[in-house]
Amino acid sequence: MTWLETSTGHPRAADKMARRWLDVRKSMEAVQALAGAEVSLGRVQRARTLVDSVRAIDPEWPGLDMTSAQVALAAGDVPAAVVALKKATRAKIPAVRLGAMQALGFSVYPYEGRYRDALAIADSAIARVSSHGDTSAIAPIILQRAFVQYWQTQDPEAVARAAREVMRMPDANLEAETWQMLAAAWCVAGDSTRANAVWDEHCGNASRQQRTMYRIIVLATNGRCAEAASQIEQVAGTAGWPEAGMRVATGFCQIKEGNFSGVVVLLESVVKKTPIAFANAGVIPIAYYLPGKAYEGLGRTADATRAYEAMLTLWKDGDQEPPLRVDAEGRLHRLREIESM
Repeated sequence: MTWLETSTGHPRAADKMARRWLDVRKSMEAVQALAGAEVSLGRVQRARTLVDSVRAIDPEWPGLDMTSAQVALAAGDVPAAVVALKKATRAKIPAVRLGAMQALGFSVYPYEGRYRDALAIADSAIARVSSHGDTSAIAPIILQRAFVQYWQTQDPEAVARAAREVMRMPDANLEAETWQMLAAAWCVAGDSTRANAVWDEHCGNASRQQRTMYRIIVLATNGRCAEAASQIEQVAGTAGWPEAGMRVATGFCQIKEGNFSGVVVLLESVVKKTPIAFANAGVIPIAYYLPGKAYEGLGRTADATRAYEAMLTLWKDGDQEPPLRVDAEGRLHRLREIESM
């Protein structure tokens, strides 16, 4: 249960359980679980020490590279995380290989603005899973890939194409969370009718948290920004849901309606309080970009400059053509010109 507690956002419970586990039986799995809990609690140095202890005992342990990458990312050492994940993509265990590919493609590469690399490794993951004919595993990767492509191009049609592809798959082969992801994809694609049809037909057993998350996406993608922001604040800090992503989606909504102060408040926690993790890394650069635009709208040019610089620093080795990067660079150039006058 320890890994479940950590993955669903209960790190303190995971920490306690892992320590009890270690008291009963010294095992690599218990140490890995404890390291994950320590990262979630922001105790990165303790997690590093645990990883080093595992490496000293068994440097070839299958979970070592994924855990090392998790700790390195939390510490802000992205190059080390990439090295560890690349090594994990060559692991003997298929689940470890696939997990590493997904972490690179859907988290770490987007964090660096390397969308072409992200899409390439996503395609490799799809090809690898397709060779086994397991559509239940292919479908969520196709949808995750589409979301990455949307961040790259800002083109909702990429998400719509993926949604149509998944809907052509046999219903019986899609898992509950894939249906939820599909409903969210239709929201991003701008088709609320299809989104609600998928949700109503296939997501009746969704948890309260999952229902709240879907409602936020529906509200944010339909211009009901204040309601979406209110929903987020009601459940802020609740375990087990991608709060950073919900805040970014709602931030786009608020920018469109001109609620600049709301954007600053909404995204402050993402860039100041949220530990970098596989679950949120991909949206953190966007959480700098949106406040940059908001600060401009508020006339706070120095703050806007710092926000764009922070985003572009993360993307210093990233692709040059993504619209958000082009826009941020243009805005930063204009702000620096104004400051130099």
